[in-house]
Amino acid sequence: YIVRVWALNKAGVASDVSKSLEIEVVPSEIDFGADNGRSSNNDATCFGALLFLGLVLVIFFILRRYARHDKVHRKYLEHQSMVNSLIMSLEEVNSDEGLSSSTIRRCKELAFVTTDLMDSTKMAAASVEGFQQVQDIHDSVMREGISRHSGYEINTEGDAFQVAFKDVFDAIKFCMHVQYRLLEVPWSRAVLKLPSCKEVYSTDGDLLFKGPRVRMGIHWARKGTFSQRLHPLTKHRIFAGPSWRIAQELGDGANGGQVLMTHDVWVVVRNNMGKASYPVVQQIGLYKFEASSMPMWVYEVKELLSMPLRRNFPEPRGIQLVDNGWALNIMTPPVKPEDKQSLAVVALALKPPPKYAYHDLPPSMSQRLYEQLAIQVMQFRGYIFRVNKKRGYFLVAFGGTMDSLRFCHSFQLLLMFIGWPSEAESFCEKQVLGPDGRYIFNGPRIAMAINEESDYEATTLYNQHPHREDAVDYNGPCVDHAKELSGIVHGGQVVLTQHAWINVQDQLPAQAQALSLGVHRVSNRMSEPMLLMQVMPGVLNRRQFPKLPSLEELEPGYLSSPDPSKDIAIVFVKVSKPAVVTSNERIVLHKKADMQLGKRDTPEGDADYAMFLDENEDLMKADNSSTSSNNMASPFLELATTPSSGNFTLLRAYAKSIKLYETALRDALKRFEG
Repeated sequence: YIVRVWALNKAGVASDVSKSLEIEVVPSEIDFGADNGRSSNNDATCFGALLFLGLVLVIFFILRRYARHDKVHRKYLEHQSMVNSLIMSLEEVNSDEGLSSSTIRRCKELAFVTTDLMDSTKMAAASVEGFQQVQDIHDSVMREGISRHSGYEINTEGDAFQVAFKDVFDAIKFCMHVQYRLLEVPWSRAVLKLPSCKEVYSTDGDLLFKGPRVRMGIHWARKGTFSQRLHPLTKHRIFAGPSWRIAQELGDGANGGQVLMTHDVWVVVRNNMGKASYPVVQQIGLYKFEASSMPMWVYEVKELLSMPLRRNFPEPRGIQLVDNGWALNIMTPPVKPEDKQSLAVVALALKPPPKYAYHDLPPSMSQRLYEQLAIQVMQFRGYIFRVNKKRGYFLVAFGGTMDSLRFCHSFQLLLMFIGWPSEAESFCEKQVLGPDGRYIFNGPRIAMAINEESDYEATTLYNQHPHREDAVDYNGPCVDHAKELSGIVHGGQVVLTQHAWINVQDQLPAQAQALSLGVHRVSNRMSEPMLLMQVMPGVLNRRQFPKLPSLEELEPGYLSSPDPSKDIAIVFVKVSKPAVVTSNERIVLHKKADMQLGKRDTPEGDADYAMFLDENEDLMKADNSSTSSNNMASPFLELATTPSSGNFTLLRAYAKSIKLYETALRDALKRFEG
């Protein structure tokens, strides 16, 4: 008898087989007497019991190992589901029709994609039948992707495809569709034994390669850089010109399983990463092509944001390296020095446990954090302009608050599922799970503060790199306010200033939760009263934070309000206006209406008051700090007894008195926790 046990996960990967000892049961033919028989039976019973116990233990440990693996796999699937739901809520839908020969003839600009199967000659030599299976499935996957992403199959040469797309977004989605689809194919054992078809895993256990590897190159052909004509026999379009040759050189230079693209593609796609399914792009270097007189920046599409694919490749072949690339930090500044538009700034600050608050991060953790930050920033057109890797502090600029808020929501979610090195555990707070087993907090906690203003200075940084002239640094109140606010925001929290909230309040992302944190004086350097808003993604709305440790809370917010699950007392306060104020207000408002209708007989003082009514926010800030609440009614009482006082003087004095009364009321609310 023998027992073999193994586990099969949802991806179809089997664990190693564990087997028991082989047990052979031989019937006894010799009678050694009753005692010996009973002894033998007892021994057999004990041996059988021990064997059974051993088998149970073996099965228990194997099942426990499988359960752990299954738990990790379920967490990964949960992560993918959460990320996909977030990405789908941000992604734009492309409804363009596919390309036909007549349509492509009218296109003045096209995206060319060239592909080739790695080591196809070696595979054919190793096994004709195996290679035939590879080529059949490869061609099927390619044509499925071409149809799905509105491509035009120009030509095939053996296992090489040449495809045209109307835009770069479909070209990128096609290439990544093929790379992921080839990993999902249930390849036979005969195929997996072929050259360059074996399964390859990363050190973390992620599947990197399985089956054939396809090299791909993408180039955006601009108007006048290519020509086309109709083939007399096949009736397919034939292309020529510098752009066509560049695409071929790039496809030939890529490694198996690698997707390369030129700078012309990047210039288009960086302005709308969502339309290309949020690709992760890395600049690998400046290269010289035979078809181009000038060197060109070359980029690698590493993976899609929601589908990690952590492949690493050597240098491209056949094209000459001129200069190294900038890796992941390749976005251009959203606002240049000559522009006058507003700027959104996100200040990110790692909040480790108090014991490690003043310690530098381990190099492995700081580098991983920076790489993940750069990946997220590029998806939403951000620009990293200040970096302190050792302390986990970064400043990122965006062209608008909406992009910055989407970035913060995406980054807060993905931070919980990044594989952090073991050295990072000391800088992470405790893991917190919800009632449904989903993460509420996991990994490092980063505070994110968003501010948008037009009060800033942009300075061009020269001599940073011989082939890059777009480096910019930002300074001024816009940056300072974001920095100061990040100092009081809690780890894992996203907080907007009043300026940023005004710009985004009517267009919040789907399922976002907004809570007022009240009006605060943030710090001595940011003493102006400001409304602060907490805006979290729906999947993280269970996060709970204490009150902000600001310099002063002037108006209570959600976190300062009574618990709605308990009884509360409500007080209604109303100030009664004196009759003289009511009558004068009525007169002034009637005259204001006459003035708006075109009647010009309104006295100058009343017109001033009418303007004052429209701009009363300026009044709210006037004389609050210099006037004591003890004599709050004195300006009105003094003027109310003076018959010669004009309408404007009387009413303005009354309004100031009301403001003073409001100040005294808020002081009382603070004393009695209202």
